[in-house]
Amino acid sequence: MQPRDPYNTHNRVIAPLDKETGEATHSFQWLLEKSRSHPITAGNRIETLICGQEGFGRIAQDIEAARGSLCIVCWGFDPGMALVRGEGQANYPWANGLPYGELLRRKAAEGVQVRLLVWYNYGGSSVQNNLVGYVATDNTPPGGTLTWTWDERNPNAKMPKPLADIRQDYCIQWWRDATHGRIPNLTVRCRDGADDKVQASVKDEPIKPSQQGGEVFGIFDEQTLIERYATHHQKPILIDYDHADGEHAVGYVMGLNSVTDYWDDAQHLFDSHLREQDFSTQAELKAAEEKGIRTDAIVQTAIKAGQPISRKPFQDYACRIHGPALQDVWINFTRAWNRATALPPLTVPFQRNRPPAPKQPAPLNAALNPSRLSQPVETSAASHVARLQILRTQPEEAYQGEENTNYDKSIRLAYMHVASTARRYIYIENQYFFYEPWADHLKEQREAYLQGHKEVGSTRDNVPLLHLMVVIPHPENAGMVPRTHDTIKALGHGDAMPGQQGATDHILSQPDQHGISASERDIATHAAQVKPPTLDKEGVLIQDGKSLRMKVLIAKMATANPPGGKLGSSRDIYIHSKLMLVDDNFMTLGSANLNLRSMAADSEINVATDSIPHNRELRKRIWSLQTGGLYDGGNAYSDSMDDTFENWKKLAAFNARQIKENKKFDGFIVAFKDDRVAKDRVG
Repeated sequence: MQPRDPYNTHNRVIAPLDKETGEATHSFQWLLEKSRSHPITAGNRIETLICGQEGFGRIAQDIEAARGSLCIVCWGFDPGMALVRGEGQANYPWANGLPYGELLRRKAAEGVQVRLLVWYNYGGSSVQNNLVGYVATDNTPPGGTLTWTWDERNPNAKMPKPLADIRQDYCIQWWRDATHGRIPNLTVRCRDGADDKVQASVKDEPIKPSQQGGEVFGIFDEQTLIERYATHHQKPILIDYDHADGEHAVGYVMGLNSVTDYWDDAQHLFDSHLREQDFSTQAELKAAEEKGIRTDAIVQTAIKAGQPISRKPFQDYACRIHGPALQDVWINFTRAWNRATALPPLTVPFQRNRPPAPKQPAPLNAALNPSRLSQPVETSAASHVARLQILRTQPEEAYQGEENTNYDKSIRLAYMHVASTARRYIYIENQYFFYEPWADHLKEQREAYLQGHKEVGSTRDNVPLLHLMVVIPHPENAGMVPRTHDTIKALGHGDAMPGQQGATDHILSQPDQHGISASERDIATHAAQVKPPTLDKEGVLIQDGKSLRMKVLIAKMATANPPGGKLGSSRDIYIHSKLMLVDDNFMTLGSANLNLRSMAADSEINVATDSIPHNRELRKRIWSLQTGGLYDGGNAYSDSMDDTFENWKKLAAFNARQIKENKKFDGFIVAFKDDRVAKDRVG
């Protein structure tokens, strides 16, 4: 779906060229101005919240204030997690606060219509454990729902009930009540991927998913996992949109999943009592590793030492928005809600007949257009007036714009679009960074821009450097290593994954391929086709003998262990973010990762804005946190970006050395390196 004309998403304008200086003055188009199905709306307010403490905290406040309706879309839902923490709750000893399930139960009792839309797949959900207390996670092959609580399994138990089981039983009972209609005014619906629609969306991708190998249980290859196990990954929230003509409406577009693992604060402490305790056992860790999931090394060490430790630190964001853009969030919700079905009731032991699903309420009106969306609601001093555009990946719905398609890939279009306009910096924080077509497209657009300078008599050396700063976690699954390696190799940094690079070279050098699987050959063959740039002595990318006037930094995040800690000097911070900032002129944030799934297969929703005040303030805050207050980028003009990039690069390398030597380090940013070798791919 990449346009043949790289500027196809732009409204073409003629900018007069000064014959003396060779310069032109014009305005960049940062949003998708030609989109008809995703209008750009003005007069909105937006506030971006960093991590779960801020994000979930504001959500809780807005839910408490809800008067008429709550529309919550989730990839996963954990009724036992607390949105606000630090409050003692004797009835919920695991939570450190009031569980989300209880908050929704209370609002429903007040007469608020609570609509909860979740992703549910019989097998996929049990692997992901996205509906905590509903799906069974210990089945091989996976699938099914939970039936027995701990109390029902142990009616005459004399031993104390484990805390983990107290929590699990709460969640099981909540799902029983919710799916049997025992919480008046609360309705749960579910949806799953539509295979034929997903296949059509993926079909026009420049790099197709592989049919080789079987990463999960030795069965599912990358193509099967993407095309037949697509998820609904969106997580927007709408509050009071269809109440009082939207007078009190507010909404969220975010990356935060409503599962306790995703709660953290911006301090990212090595071990925090506010994050729930990690209940992992050696058996659970072994099972995860057998599935190729990268487990937290610190938790492994803690379990062996018999030392309890909190769940790992997480980085993520949420955007709180108010204004006309909420209409597009509402349309996205209602269309999905009206297609969805009731989540099957959770069974109870000895129940002879499966209970009928609760009666489905009438369809919602997607055309609802509240007249008061531009009226002010309670906002914070950190919010900004902004133009907003709601973007999606939605294989089941059409996109109308420069090219009409039967599937919506407007998030992908936006990523490709800004690759042609970035001039000083691109900052990416993303859970996954293995969408190679974007890296290739960025290099193509950079070369086209430099060629344009040549045509007006300028030279490449006169063009300011573009700085690409990518912050990602170690891929959580070994099957994600090959695509990640190929993407960063396309940007000149394949040596950050030396194990995979070495395996590729070794396989391709073997005249006798005996003992090498078809999957390994496929991985190596594709990696060899990646065309990497070289780096000059200053670290500038050189492609086909020409400078791209671009530098790239690949980094991860880690947090320091306080002095005297016994579990190592640092702990990786898991980056669940889906954030892109460009030149302070553009931001997109939401649920979409930078991988094939999020660009073409799973349903996703992002918000984009060209509000410079919002984007600049957010960039400075994030970069200050990342570097321990040292390097926030200043005004982000070319001269300050040159210095900022080099300072980040030095700090990331310094922190990596300090961690290796078990010494103190500054901020969170660390040079990325992953030595693993993968034999299969997973999408």
